[in-house]
Amino acid sequence: MESYKNAANEAEKMILKFIEDRMVELTIDEKLLSKIIKVQETDINDYLNGRKTIPLNIFLEVLGALKIRPYFVPAEADQTKMNRMFFN
Repeated sequence: MESYKNAANEAEKMILKFIEDRMVELTIDEKLLSKIIKVQETDINDYLNGRKTIPLNIFLEVLGALKIRPYFVPAEADQTKMNRMFFN
């Protein structure tokens, strides 16, 4: 069970880094993102810095604002680095 918790923590870091990289790519800062999804800038900062867990609805809004599509891929079909590192 502990390996799933560790995997979740590492995956969260990877996802937050991906979101931050995408924000840079699209030249969207925390202030603009907060206006787009109507969430306080301080909350966006807390989410991106791991001080607060992003609620699912806010997470999906962030993905939408950054034009990132969420996909649920079954483990047996996932050949990504994350799957190999954490879930095998």
